[in-house]
Amino acid sequence: MTNIIDIRKEATEAPYEAILWERGEVTALYYGFAQDIDLRGRVVGQENGNAVLWERGETTLLWPDGMAHGLNARGQAAGSGFINGSGQAIVWQDGALTALGANTNAYAINLAGMVARAEYSYPYKAMLWNPVQ
Repeated sequence: MTNIIDIRKEATEAPYEAILWERGEVTALYYGFAQDIDLRGRVVGQENGNAVLWERGETTLLWPDGMAHGLNARGQAAGSGFINGSGQAIVWQDGALTALGANTNAYAINLAGMVARAEYSYPYKAMLWNPVQ
């Protein structure tokens, strides 16, 4: 099975629209940015400024004011957003959020739940967050 996610926008159109191509069918994921897809065809990204999960035509809000960048096969999503006024990396699982530290962004999450993240304040550092430390 091949799934492709993309963002389309004509020069005269606004806003951006994420799309999913699966088995020759194109599905619009509405106004947003698609960032990652898993083997089940679930897609994470951003819609109207919020981190979301698209699955079988349904949109699930993961957290407001943010973007989901990564998704693993266990359904955990990682990304960035604001919690208590502070921008930080976030992990979402089954409706629960885990903040990974102020001034960080999360970019990917593996099957073990380990998250690749980076600080966005000086000194800039790449980091690995391990949920079983």
